[in-house]
Amino acid sequence: MNTLESDAAAECLRQNGLRLLDALAQVGITKASVRYAGQRGSGAIRRIRASPASALGKWDEVAVQLDLSSLKPVGEGAEWPPPWQDVPLSVALIAFTLAWVTAEHPCWQQQDGSSGRLIVDVASRRLRLKHDAYFTENFEHSLMV
Repeated sequence: MNTLESDAAAECLRQNGLRLLDALAQVGITKASVRYAGQRGSGAIRRIRASPASALGKWDEVAVQLDLSSLKPVGEGAEWPPPWQDVPLSVALIAFTLAWVTAEHPCWQQQDGSSGRLIVDVASRRLRLKHDAYFTENFEHSLMV
């Protein structure tokens, strides 16, 4: 399911995903995952995994050219990566994950927050973003008799 607001954002995500898949295949990584979590205005990457683990030593030997400019949230004042920047593969995975979750869920790290993970299967050429949003509901009930 794609909930991105513009065709340009969806195409940007697709093009960057293709570049990531090619770079992962180049170093022999068949699967990868990136976990993130955030709340109360702060979000971060929690863990990156890849298999086979032996390929991790090679993954920063490969640079990936990313353009995440179409995924920048409207009205955000924070810095955003410039277009077509060469970055190491591990950094590219992190940037891609944070850009995708921010494009799909702009306030993911606000209030009660959320967590999730990017799951990459190189053989099937599939990238999935699994996202769990947290929230608190407050109720007050009264009965006058």
